[in-house]
Amino acid sequence: MSEGEVRMAAAAPPTAHTSGDSIPSLSEQEENNLYYSQEYALNCYANQRNRRNWRHQNGFLMSKSSFKNRIRDYILENEDSNKFLEIKQYLASIKDKLLELMKSLQHDLKAFKVQFMINALFSNSIDICRLYNFKTTMLIVLKNTDLDDMLCAAFQKLELELEELSIKGSGFIVSRFIDFCTYVNKYEPPSAGKYFPLPKQIADKRAVVSVRNADEFCFKYAMLSKFVKRNPQTFQSRVYKKLDGKYDWTNVNFPAQLKDIKTFLRNNENCSINLYELGKDQRVLPVRVMDEKEDHTDLLIQTRQNSGSHYSWIKHFNRLFCTSLSKHNGKKFMCKKCFNYFGTEVLLNTHRSVCLTEEYVIKNFQNLALK
Repeated sequence: MSEGEVRMAAAAPPTAHTSGDSIPSLSEQEENNLYYSQEYALNCYANQRNRRNWRHQNGFLMSKSSFKNRIRDYILENEDSNKFLEIKQYLASIKDKLLELMKSLQHDLKAFKVQFMINALFSNSIDICRLYNFKTTMLIVLKNTDLDDMLCAAFQKLELELEELSIKGSGFIVSRFIDFCTYVNKYEPPSAGKYFPLPKQIADKRAVVSVRNADEFCFKYAMLSKFVKRNPQTFQSRVYKKLDGKYDWTNVNFPAQLKDIKTFLRNNENCSINLYELGKDQRVLPVRVMDEKEDHTDLLIQTRQNSGSHYSWIKHFNRLFCTSLSKHNGKKFMCKKCFNYFGTEVLLNTHRSVCLTEEYVIKNFQNLALK
């Protein structure tokens, strides 16, 4: 056995049970994950785990995974498993170690997916034991992810999972937490921000300006394109660089997500942004609709599977939407929240004071098609 590899003791035979209660046969126990004693259950789990080679690394057991998209697995053993802890106490006792591991992975990998799982031993009133595990979903970690917040959310999920197990009426209750597993998986962030063309029926309306950029700053270019007098859709590095000072971009990350737009709006209090998403079959959904301020911009975001997302400036809102809603001649004035349209601007302004809430818009207007 090479140094650093971890091996556990071989499984002990089942102990005799003298209770008058009906006890499953050994084959039934193995099928249902039931065991006669805690010692036997733990040894069986150890043997199963030790089919792989584990090495010590900064207080964890680490092993490379054979799964296609898995990078490596970490196990943090419960050093004081004989002392029972409530789950909140247990998670609090290991949080600092997990946080250090996450910081190290964040520094080395930049972007990855992670899943957490607790292996625990449960027992019932007649000392029959059972092994359970409960886990989180896959969580995405990027270079700017708040790891403390992520762990708190993951811990809450694990607490809920344990609570659900405890109320299912099986008669089993947790007797000890065996270990805490961390599964690290590959993740390649989509190339959000890079240009891809508008659908033909949208482009033909000449209502949207989509800058042909080759980097991740399409949100910035969409916001600045309204200041470009000639051919704003053509990426002009010098022109956009000169315009950069129009806004405060402090703490705005690129490619920009919704939280970065909120940061931008905090930095630039005189600005407002309505964000609309172009989905399948040219269907549009209001993502963020707000009261307009002095400097207002309407943005359209396109998303493609495996291609990321791209922001564009909606230069002519009424031209983009109203032609799909009415065949009548004449200019239409459209409400950007509920998509109702009016013959005059006066009627539109009267309507705005009693317009629907943003929540209603998002729930009920997701199927509006641009035809």
